[in-house]
Amino acid sequence: MNRLFVMSGCAILFPLLVALGWLAIEQTETNFPLFLYIAFTQLLTIVICGLLWQFTEPLSDAEKKAISQQHIMSELLASREQFYTLYEKSPIPYLTLDNNHKITLYNIAAIRLFATTKTDLLEQDFRSLIIDKGDEASDLVRSKLTVRVPLTRRRGRRTSS
Repeated sequence: MNRLFVMSGCAILFPLLVALGWLAIEQTETNFPLFLYIAFTQLLTIVICGLLWQFTEPLSDAEKKAISQQHIMSELLASREQFYTLYEKSPIPYLTLDNNHKITLYNIAAIRLFATTKTDLLEQDFRSLIIDKGDEASDLVRSKLTVRVPLTRRRGRRTSS
């Protein structure tokens, strides 16, 4: 038994003892003051948990690492969910393109903008969605798509240079 188990058990023990004692007081119809009972129960819980704490082993390094990894995973999942919400639910159309201008990720606003379905948009070449009107705006967008931005590694992350 390790200390993490003791801490979890002690968190449950106090309210459980209070509830059981309250039921006992109610059934025996005694005039025992509730505040004295709660104080006694709290003292009893502290003594029991203190004794258990002394006779248990501290967490091993492997257990600490596992708890840390679980915490990191939960934060990563929360971050991923937040990204999904910001990206997918945004009223601004977002498209993510690969190096060949193929659409790899999009949001609902992009589907509405191009008046298409989800399956039609995925893996489609973005350049084919731009209507060539021969004006400056479409020429500017096409020229920006032909520029390749090299990616370099800086401090373990891929960034544009």
